[in-house]
Amino acid sequence: TLKKFIEPYNKRPNKRSEDDNIKNLGGWLCYQHTNYAKNINSMKDKNKRLLWKILVDKYIDIIGSDDEIWMNNYEKLKKFIETCNKRPNKRSEDDNIKKLGGWDANQRHNYKDNNGSMNKETQPVQRALFTELMRSYQHLFPDIILDE
Repeated sequence: TLKKFIEPYNKRPNKRSEDDNIKNLGGWLCYQHTNYAKNINSMKDKNKRLLWKILVDKYIDIIGSDDEIWMNNYEKLKKFIETCNKRPNKRSEDDNIKKLGGWDANQRHNYKDNNGSMNKETQPVQRALFTELMRSYQHLFPDIILDE
């Protein structure tokens, strides 16, 4: 059922939807993420865990957890920079590059303000990874003051 929702709409079901079917599916999705992370309930079963992982990996940009989506975008950004030796442009005509450029801009903004996914206290791993990427390609991030 989740797959049948994702494929035509290309988005995650909203647990606050007015449509009861979508609301239930969105709630179930959140519940499964929790079960998977804590290895409890249905996700104790190895086969169900494997099927869940396959599904999330296939649709990671849509149904991945916040951390999984962040890491996936980080890896895409890192690969783009390594390959092209430039940052993705958020005004690109290529939708994938445009989306990645917007994500990069958002991370840099959050980094400067110590907010959201770049908060030193709540997201130290993500901030450290992003710091290291910017340090490695400092010429592409001249306006950022990096953490020590």
